[in-house]
Amino acid sequence: PNIVDGKAPYLITALAIMLISLPGIFISHGLNKRTALALLSCYITLALAVLLSLVAVYFTRLSGISDENIMVITQLKPELNIHGLMFCGLLISLVGILDDITVGQTVTIYELKLANSKLSFAELYKRGIRVGREHIASLINTLVLVYVGASFLFIVYLALAMPYPLLMILNSEFMMEEIVRSLVGSASLILAVPIATALAAYFLRSEGAQNKK
Repeated sequence: PNIVDGKAPYLITALAIMLISLPGIFISHGLNKRTALALLSCYITLALAVLLSLVAVYFTRLSGISDENIMVITQLKPELNIHGLMFCGLLISLVGILDDITVGQTVTIYELKLANSKLSFAELYKRGIRVGREHIASLINTLVLVYVGASFLFIVYLALAMPYPLLMILNSEFMMEEIVRSLVGSASLILAVPIATALAAYFLRSEGAQNKK
């Protein structure tokens, strides 16, 4: 309702992300240091994703108007920032997948430290990154397939109803939006692993010793 009323989509989206992620992550994973570190990692990565998204949208010159429905919206509410809404939707789509990777990395470091309290920060980070590499590969595959699956009917429509060459279709607004989403999402996942691993290795490095006491 706030966005429809013409209020700043960036601020509303930031508040929405916090309202979605704060209770959601703590209810799912418990109120503890590990979950807090995962949430902090998620927010740091989202801040970097903002920069990546701005760069990607600038260089691809996306307008946000990818089909007739959005064109109707611009006529009904010309004051809406369609470009901003597209950008905000991209960030919201990242929250769930970043929750997955940051929680996974934080718990991995925690369990490594419990198993061997003598592991240093550098050793924890190195072992955590090894796990993270495998996690990233599977999540990027998932991310791309989710975007393709959500747009599958429209892709079929393009193939049947649009007598244009493949390169022209790929260069369309709709297809470029999906490509940008996939690229920014993948880059954000890659960034999330070292961020979450470093924070967890630093702040959880005394966990093993405390539990043994």
